[in-house]
Amino acid sequence: MRDCWASLFGSHALFYRSEKGSLRDTAIAVVVQRMVVPEKSGVLFTADPVQRRRDCCVIEATWGFGEALVSGLVVPDNYLVARADRRLLRSFVPAKTVMLVRDPSGDGLRPEPVPSGLERERVLTDEEVQALTELAERVEAYFGAPQDIEWAIEDGTVYLLQSRPITTL
Repeated sequence: MRDCWASLFGSHALFYRSEKGSLRDTAIAVVVQRMVVPEKSGVLFTADPVQRRRDCCVIEATWGFGEALVSGLVVPDNYLVARADRRLLRSFVPAKTVMLVRDPSGDGLRPEPVPSGLERERVLTDEEVQALTELAERVEAYFGAPQDIEWAIEDGTVYLLQSRPITTL
């Protein structure tokens, strides 16, 4: 935490603030929170950024940590859901051989084989698809624009990890 606070006074930070004319009244905050250790995770688009459809949302899901999906390590499940009635329009479920799990040393993530029997299974249940679609609606309504959301599910609880605007619509 000390290093994070000290970064407020690093050369890059000072230069940036001097260029912006904001050297006074500068503050920094450190947030300490429990790490979510998900059984499954992924991304959720409140609109289809490829087809540019706002009447659907797209969910991509993988076993373990979503970093495997974001980094391109895995090909995720893909679900297309109609927003009007939350009906699953299409699902693509590829074979999954690897997942990222928390390293037992506590130092980051490590790849591990997907448990036997789960390689060709859907990552998400119908109920989880519904819960994520509902989350998509709430988050988009809050921000007032289509969102690209990172999520995780741990012990049956859906966690919103990050949300940002979809920039390709």
